[in-house]
Amino acid sequence: MNLQPVRERSDVALARRSVRRHAESARLHPDIIDRIEIVVSEGAANFIRHANGGEMLCGPNRQHNPTSFDIAFIDRGPGIARVERALEDGYSTIGGLGQGLGAMRRLADDFDLFSKQDVGTTIATRFFVSRDRSASPHRDVSHDRVGFVVPMPGQDVSGDGVCFATTETGQDRILVCDGLGHGPAAHDASKKAIEIFGQCGDRSVADTVGAIDSGIAGTRGVVALVVEMEAARYPAIAAVGVGNIAGQIVAPQRTRHIVSFDGTLGRGARKIERLVYDDLEWRAVILATDGIRMRWNLDDYPGLLSRSPLTIAATLWRDFNRGTDDSGIAVVRWRGE
Repeated sequence: MNLQPVRERSDVALARRSVRRHAESARLHPDIIDRIEIVVSEGAANFIRHANGGEMLCGPNRQHNPTSFDIAFIDRGPGIARVERALEDGYSTIGGLGQGLGAMRRLADDFDLFSKQDVGTTIATRFFVSRDRSASPHRDVSHDRVGFVVPMPGQDVSGDGVCFATTETGQDRILVCDGLGHGPAAHDASKKAIEIFGQCGDRSVADTVGAIDSGIAGTRGVVALVVEMEAARYPAIAAVGVGNIAGQIVAPQRTRHIVSFDGTLGRGARKIERLVYDDLEWRAVILATDGIRMRWNLDDYPGLLSRSPLTIAATLWRDFNRGTDDSGIAVVRWRGE
């Protein structure tokens, strides 16, 4: 994802032009780009009006079905006391026209909002590449998921990587990896790991990690976590972790951490072991690289787990990214009954 800060009024136009460039690079239709520009203008203006600034995370999401262009607006402002009222046209706390949030919700194909008073607000918007807004996008019956990476300040590419895959036998898999160091060499290591991950098909999770280990020899190497789940075996989750990658399995009354063993893929990892977690009726799985401090207590964010994965991921990224490293996060939320 591309990070665009908005600190003052002049940044609103800058943000709009920047997001437009990224949308054009994703080859979106001009009609969709026009909607995106309006939403960005409204969201960025809200930063200035209500929160003394904020940040946007934006970029194409080719791992969503259908492909989308995602924009998350995050701020550390006072929060919204009456969310439903704020979404009504004509409602304003500062004497404005009160069109911002309502317009954003109408123009985006997906819209979600989470706000906590005295902490901040996250608005997640999604624009599907298809121009037909009446078409119902495919949604997995059991899992809703998102993942993104953000380069460290001063870098054009991220050494972290996130990838989703579905095997022919129906298992959903996630890879989160972190190339050693920063910059292009770290990016290349993660890119190669993702490429191999995508080629492994129905190979076991342990074999997949082993293939990455041998296949990226000669690169800087990566630390990585591969997680597998399937609706037919809910709530069973299998995982293989090597190195400093964090994972949480979140259940209503308990959060369990996914074990990752010491080592580096690409340098002959000493221990590649598949562990099964089948004792929790989980509601979400959250994975993150070490650019994010996984020290949150989700009880401090009442209602967050009921929001979209993009909203969850952007909120946690806002509050726990280190700001001095590449960062990557993936969220899977259970959508079954």
